[in-house]
Amino acid sequence: MSRWTDTDCCYCARCSTTPGGHTLQTYQTRRNHLKRNGPAPARAATGTRDQSLAPGIPLALITNHAHERPLGPQARDDANSAPIAPNLPLQSRPHSVPDPPPVTVLGLPNDAHADDQQWDEPAPGFDDDVDDSLPQAADPQIPEDTNPSVPHQPAPQLDALQDDGPFTEDEKCDYNGFKNSFISQRTPSAFREAPPVRLAYLQAVRSNIFGRLTEDAATEGLRERLDILKLADSLPAAPAPATTLATAKSRLGLNVDDYIEKRPICTVCYKHYSIPDIELLGSPRCTVPRCLGEVYRIKRQKSTTGEITERRLPAKIQPYCYWIPALRRMLLRPDFIAALWDPAKARPPPQDEFSALDDVHDGLRWRQAEVGLRREFELGSPAQDIEVVPGSRQSISCDILGLQITINLDWFGITDNRPHSTGGVYASFNNLHRGVRFLQHNVILVTTIPGPKEPSLEQLNHSIEPFVVDFKRVYSGVLMDICSRPTPRRVRNALAMTTSDVPASRKLNAKAGHSHKVHTCDQCFVTLEEVNLPSGYDIQNFRLREDFSQLGHAYQSKHATTVAARKKIVNEFGVRWSVLNEIPGYCPVLCSPTDPLPGESFKTTSMQSYGRLRLDDCPPMYEPLLLISICADGLLELGENHSLQKADQWRRFSAIMPVILWMSWRDENDNIRTDSPAVPPNAKTPPDIDCRLNKMFELVLFLSTATRLLTSRSISMYDVDRGQQLLQRYCRMALTMRIHLVINHHLSMHYAPFFKNFGPVYAWWLFAFERFNGLLEQVNLNGHAGGIMELTLMRNWVLRHRLYELLLFLPNSASAKETELLQSLAHALGTARGTLETQVAGFQSGQEIIGSKRNKFINLRSFRQIPNLYTLTLDHAIVTWPALNLGHERMIDKTPFFAEGSAKFHPFIMKDGNRYGCTSATQTDADAFAFVALQGTWIPCQFVAHLELSTPNQKPHFCSVIRRFVAGGDMPMMPWDLYAADLGYYLSYANTFHNIEIIPSSTIASPVAIVPAYSQVIKKDVWISVSFDRVSWSSTLTKSNNCLQSGVEPLDQSFNEGEDDTVL
Repeated sequence: MSRWTDTDCCYCARCSTTPGGHTLQTYQTRRNHLKRNGPAPARAATGTRDQSLAPGIPLALITNHAHERPLGPQARDDANSAPIAPNLPLQSRPHSVPDPPPVTVLGLPNDAHADDQQWDEPAPGFDDDVDDSLPQAADPQIPEDTNPSVPHQPAPQLDALQDDGPFTEDEKCDYNGFKNSFISQRTPSAFREAPPVRLAYLQAVRSNIFGRLTEDAATEGLRERLDILKLADSLPAAPAPATTLATAKSRLGLNVDDYIEKRPICTVCYKHYSIPDIELLGSPRCTVPRCLGEVYRIKRQKSTTGEITERRLPAKIQPYCYWIPALRRMLLRPDFIAALWDPAKARPPPQDEFSALDDVHDGLRWRQAEVGLRREFELGSPAQDIEVVPGSRQSISCDILGLQITINLDWFGITDNRPHSTGGVYASFNNLHRGVRFLQHNVILVTTIPGPKEPSLEQLNHSIEPFVVDFKRVYSGVLMDICSRPTPRRVRNALAMTTSDVPASRKLNAKAGHSHKVHTCDQCFVTLEEVNLPSGYDIQNFRLREDFSQLGHAYQSKHATTVAARKKIVNEFGVRWSVLNEIPGYCPVLCSPTDPLPGESFKTTSMQSYGRLRLDDCPPMYEPLLLISICADGLLELGENHSLQKADQWRRFSAIMPVILWMSWRDENDNIRTDSPAVPPNAKTPPDIDCRLNKMFELVLFLSTATRLLTSRSISMYDVDRGQQLLQRYCRMALTMRIHLVINHHLSMHYAPFFKNFGPVYAWWLFAFERFNGLLEQVNLNGHAGGIMELTLMRNWVLRHRLYELLLFLPNSASAKETELLQSLAHALGTARGTLETQVAGFQSGQEIIGSKRNKFINLRSFRQIPNLYTLTLDHAIVTWPALNLGHERMIDKTPFFAEGSAKFHPFIMKDGNRYGCTSATQTDADAFAFVALQGTWIPCQFVAHLELSTPNQKPHFCSVIRRFVAGGDMPMMPWDLYAADLGYYLSYANTFHNIEIIPSSTIASPVAIVPAYSQVIKKDVWISVSFDRVSWSSTLTKSNNCLQSGVEPLDQSFNEGEDDTVL
């Protein structure tokens, strides 16, 4: 290799700020860097290359920097990966004990790589389009605010962050090694620029990320904004503003490549190679035996002198987000710390089968998770987790910083003109409050697995291996800075579960596929043939798999030397080797729950495929079917739209399906017909299943009730067992009707243990992660293969995280427009309404009621829509504030409650993430119906008005003026009466209401769908009200006659009044 093509470490002032402390550059590039940037501060002081490592910084001198750059791959303890610079080991890299750095907002250097720079090109200098240096002298147009407005108020849970013992020397050295590798700790330079210029930067970034503009279009927009500022004499002369999007991101501290490792991999087997490895290879061929993949490609360039030079570029890369630096960034955010589950405030574990499970923290596995273990394998024996040292075993759930992680793997398409499947590996934190757990800025995208095809198991092991290495390191304990703490804290993590769809879960956990003839089920030993036999649904006699025995067989597969030997193990035991098996405490059988709702929806669609529902036979009837419905779009077009793809669409369609079928299949006495429908004339062969409508209706009733029970946001094991029994009856009855069942039907027999271990379904179903796939599918891509498109997806995800941090730590000089823009970006990152976002919004708001912006004070005496409103409101205020001794405004001996100025009218209010309107609104009366919780039952009602009462020295109080539905004693018997309480059905007269009354708005319980019908028994129009939310049964009201007679479930105080729903 010549001096023009040979690469070596560059330690200039800019390259030394990279994660590894240097970059690999050619001789000529190193010379140019030294001329332009100068040497690194530490090297300029010492003037030597081989200075030995200075003694570690005493821990007493460590300060909470609240900033740091990620560690490069060479500092990991992965023994299988070669160092980036083998000629300069870590022990001999230059460094010095740095002075305390200035206050840092984002912990990102001003002159780091721009995120759009190709990985194989030399990194650009700082602000290539303007002068390299920024003046430090004061400028009258530039605010001198270099200290951002970092919140200094500690988070509520910080009191629980107690020191957990002395730190070991290895931990200190490791912590100081991270600190010493971060040379540049400056505030983003945009914070020293004028607010109008900074606003222009933010607008350009927003248009690129959220407006989906290309980089060139966003750059052009930035220059146009700067031209406007220049014409208005508002553009400062110094520092020169950035004129490209890349430079604007750099100045805002939004460089994302510092957090991403671009791992060169083989194009076939995905084996990782380092850059030095590529330089030493004799040919592009992969070194793995029998692998035909390539590791690098050669790029030829012609210099100005006419000489042809060659460069070796990786043929394929896989983006990987550094796990440990990503955790460090999370723990420096005050909102993240505030949202962590506090073990000091944990309620006792469930005492009996009637105790409510509100979240994953109520599950059994949360309390059983432990650290201080190591996994030991031995050929021919089951695996076991033993203590690292005697007494090292301890519960991780007792530590507020004991992070329990959920991993999801899923594949999705990212191109339109050709098939290209990309895999996303997401990591969520079960410690977070459920209202913020699945927001994008709280979820880490660990890696994007490059396509175009899904990798095999062996390829997948190579892909997730760097994550497993870093994860095991944090499992043992890593010192990290914590928001608002002066000293670091030991942080640990444990793998709580992996939640993926069935194919991805089998591949991730190295289990036999779901179509395997013998090992069809990964939880028990039911075969593929038994899926359509009664034995496949005999829950009490299932022979369950044991985790450590399966791990022992997987270890045998790892050491099998031939493909035939590994295949034999799969056929005999149903397992292969996965790198996840190396993580102590992780159980591939127990900790891989099956996603429930797709299985339920598959059952519904399978029934439609037999032509029994025949919704397309009468589309005109179904379009006006739902009179009032706060539900997902698409339910009103049942005759045309058979593909309800969203979570709430499937769940709510399942809730109203019995009513729809009753209206279609009833006879003159409102009973379900017992005949079979006619065979369609275009049917090739007549169906051989039992097509009697009453049997089909009973089948649907089992399914809808089970779905209603199991998708409750708060649930007890009593309800779980009831739901499991209904699913079992559903499957057994389907077999008697000769309906062909699939693997999802059998997998639903294993739901109960997952609820017991991980809590309600909202803690472990897949719709949150599938929503992330949708976000990534919207990213603009350039169509380049070799992992470049996947790198763009990773950059977009990390950039959104950095934008959120920028919102948290804006400088004091930030204008209102900047704050407003960043808040709008944060809203786009958070709970924009959609499938799962409605549930997230409900979890976030808890019992908080949000009024509309269009509110105004009214005169209670002259409110035309409601006569005698003042008297009703006064009576309600007296009950609400008994200590105030309120009375009529003309009474002398009582505190007057004035008719004017005491109440605001709201056309609608928001509660639990749902909107509730009223009939008094002038623009629309939509959403004016709901279920309210009164006297321990849920009653449907109509909202006439929403009021916000205020009185001196008291918190404003929201109340609603309602009219209850009327249900008489002559109501007919309905075919679902036995399950009405679970289904949330209420039968009443149509358009008939009780007298007006006022209730607290906090008693609003659920959205409602109202199905109008004509009862042929009582010869009257009736309304069938269906509640769309459900909570668990209370043990004291489970057998309440009131609940069974009204057909509405009881109010669960443990959920609606629990402290777990407070906003953090």
